[in-house]
Amino acid sequence: MNRLLFSIAMVCIALLLFVAHPNSAAAKQGNATANKAGTSYTKVATHYGRRKRRRVRRNYAPYSPYYGQVRYKRKKRRARRKVRRTRVKPVATVWKSDESLSGPVQIVISLPRQSITVYKAGKQVARSRISTGRPGYGTPTGVFSIIQKRRYHYSNLYGGAPMPFMQRITWSGIALHAGVVPGYPASHGCIRLPGGFASKLFRYTKMGAHVIITRDATAPADINHPQLFQPNTLAEIVAAAEPTNAVELHARQDGEDGELARSQIDASTWPTIAAAALQMADFEALQERVQAFQKRSKLPLRILITRRSGRERVKDVQRVLADLGYGPGPADGQAGRATISAIKRFQESIGLPKSGAITDTLVAELYQAAGRGAPSTGHIYVRQDFREIYEAPVVIKDPSRRLGTHLYTAMNFGKAATSVRWQAMSMSDRGPRKASFELSSDQTHVPAGLLTASRALDRIELPNHVKQRIADMLTSGSSLVITDNGISRETGRGTDFVVLTR
Repeated sequence: MNRLLFSIAMVCIALLLFVAHPNSAAAKQGNATANKAGTSYTKVATHYGRRKRRRVRRNYAPYSPYYGQVRYKRKKRRARRKVRRTRVKPVATVWKSDESLSGPVQIVISLPRQSITVYKAGKQVARSRISTGRPGYGTPTGVFSIIQKRRYHYSNLYGGAPMPFMQRITWSGIALHAGVVPGYPASHGCIRLPGGFASKLFRYTKMGAHVIITRDATAPADINHPQLFQPNTLAEIVAAAEPTNAVELHARQDGEDGELARSQIDASTWPTIAAAALQMADFEALQERVQAFQKRSKLPLRILITRRSGRERVKDVQRVLADLGYGPGPADGQAGRATISAIKRFQESIGLPKSGAITDTLVAELYQAAGRGAPSTGHIYVRQDFREIYEAPVVIKDPSRRLGTHLYTAMNFGKAATSVRWQAMSMSDRGPRKASFELSSDQTHVPAGLLTASRALDRIELPNHVKQRIADMLTSGSSLVITDNGISRETGRGTDFVVLTR
């Protein structure tokens, strides 16, 4: 009796399993019925020898085996993961620093090669593999500087992840630090370095060192161009104003103060008075220039030349309106109520609609009314010690053509030097492309890169007073960036100029 009951139970279980099997006709019919009705049903499936309850929804095609769908989807995910994690040939870690080298340190990050190259005074001193941002967390390209260094640091964006030997390049969260380097992009945007290499690099660099992230093959190379700034010396500054200086000193030695009694002033004495006043003004300007030269900072300058933005255009309009007597308020680059009111009064005076908007027509009319030439097409900014110290308008020839992005770096020079050696690097700002030039074995000759960097300098016109001001301030390790991309939002308090090319 017990055997009979046991046999009946086993037959029932077998029938239930047969009906519930995904490949059975009953299961297929149930699947088709569920799909037609737009509902879901529950069935028992076996995964890796364990029975689990699974809910199958309508997104599976009719009459398709459940397991087949799962295997197919897993294969697709694995295939996508394999494409994303395409490994590059690892770069051997090399560190051959020469203690005799003296000059600025530059770090070049190559995203396609997943490599980092360190240069000092234009010579390659180190090289290693890296891991940059994975898809969805891409590492930005452009020109950056080291703005913070911490031996022990933990991420405040990704759950306190350790970031030893951290060297920050943006306040938004991009940095160089030690981490896992699997041979493909795997980070959240940072540049991961091997632990030993990160430790050496941390001790080797200083605040403000340039970090160039690029998709091109680029390396520093010597460049000569008349538009590149050259340093001034104290002797040159005094010699440039020597005649005026001699006249003023002679006048002071003779006890003459340059003032004449009112009773002695007539038409014949006006030229003498004007000459004396001019000499005095020149002498005071010379004194101020000498004092500024002697007190200048030794930190490197960061110079940026780019196209004029809306802020500079508003400043120009405010200055011209002030010269014409319309009272637009301070030239702060903000189109406030006073500026808009001044624009409307000017538009009314020349018969234009009183819109208060700054347009090309308005700018042209303003410059014509003030008797000025065409407005400047470019602007130069100067920063030092992570703060802006000087700016002025410049001219970019043929402004409709692109300039590209180029970095020029001044090597070290002495106090009595009247010339400095410059090096240049060019970067693409149009996304990944095949490099237009090949690097030589010593990574220093970049013919096509130098050609484009030289052509960009050809199109820049600098006023003499701008050249003189920067020549007085120029220090070892200073750099110049020429770009179409302007000042990025990453540039702010506590940064150098951050130029993004992507």
